[in-house]
Amino acid sequence: MLNYSGKIAGVVICNDLLRYVTTMPTGDGLEIRECGEFGLAEADEAQFLPLLGCKCVYGINRSQYHRKRLYLADDLAASDPEQFLWELSRSSADKIENYLHSMLRLQPTDKGIHIECLSINRRTFNQVGEMFERHHLTLDKMVF
Repeated sequence: MLNYSGKIAGVVICNDLLRYVTTMPTGDGLEIRECGEFGLAEADEAQFLPLLGCKCVYGINRSQYHRKRLYLADDLAASDPEQFLWELSRSSADKIENYLHSMLRLQPTDKGIHIECLSINRRTFNQVGEMFERHHLTLDKMVF
């Protein structure tokens, strides 16, 4: 349940286009106020105006994150973090240093421990944060 009293903006970046939708909570849910898109390369301050004052929810598209499922033996998961990082790096599309990692779920199975992990491209994450800060926008949540 959303407990915001102000405008909410959903934002996603696709192929150097920023797409957004702004909404306002109502008694029955959300009412769409405005939607649009603009190219980031030529964007000026006026194009960011509809997002000012909104709680921004940023949706990460599939090119910006990787979801991984790893299986480790119980004893390795508990006692050998280096083995875990090696398994994680082996499943990464790029060098492991280029990602920020977040654990989604740990679940014991008959094969050992099933670990679901989310890896976000560090450079993209930083660029998005800097862009929001430069335009005085507050990034409230990220959705995957």
